[in-house]
Amino acid sequence: MERKNPFSSIYKQCNASSNMEKNDWQKENVSVPRLLDIELTNCCNMHCRMCPVGTGVMKRTKGFMSDRVFERILEDVKEFHIPAVRLIRWGEPTLHPKFFEYGEKLKSGRVMVHFNTNGLLLNEESIRKIVELKIDSMKFSFQGIDKLTYEEMRDGGDYLELLNIIKMTYQIRGDKEFPYISVTTSTTYESDEDIVRFKSMIRAYCDEVSVGKTKMQHVDVQAMGMSEERRKIYEN
Repeated sequence: MERKNPFSSIYKQCNASSNMEKNDWQKENVSVPRLLDIELTNCCNMHCRMCPVGTGVMKRTKGFMSDRVFERILEDVKEFHIPAVRLIRWGEPTLHPKFFEYGEKLKSGRVMVHFNTNGLLLNEESIRKIVELKIDSMKFSFQGIDKLTYEEMRDGGDYLELLNIIKMTYQIRGDKEFPYISVTTSTTYESDEDIVRFKSMIRAYCDEVSVGKTKMQHVDVQAMGMSEERRKIYEN
């Protein structure tokens, strides 16, 4: 089945608006957001070496969104007919104890829902729940292109486990319409050939693959606990 990202039209509208001249934007008279991002938590189950959360660079108090705040957001989403919500930003959204309850409430209001995840908290039961709720879109955050490059940067991660979870998500969804499954990874020194091989492998278990560059400003290479040879690669 050929699938299209359900958020494509939303992104197209947002990008068009960002490229508008001020006068054009005023003429359009957009009164409510087309897309709302919600950070359910800024806590994470991993300690990624390039992430402000994992490295402790982020100084905000850590916690979870309360029912009161979520319900107020939900009221606004329904009142102003905001069409799409993404459960993203710095934390791992599936850590929130009411992740599925909140997702169900959003979907019952006919809102498109997307979430990003490192994937490692998902299992067969939770994946079936995502499919059952018809969550529109989900993105797995990878790192590197193999076990070595993934686990060097993602402290607390397990490359093979994540790969199996992605495969299981794809299999459980089967021919059902939702969710749209995407995988994004970021690289440091990997070659173009390495990246092509990774994309070819992972593409069999998702609908979209994107590759970016790792932002290294938060990475303490000296603290990575690797050989001198490997450390020099990252320093370079």
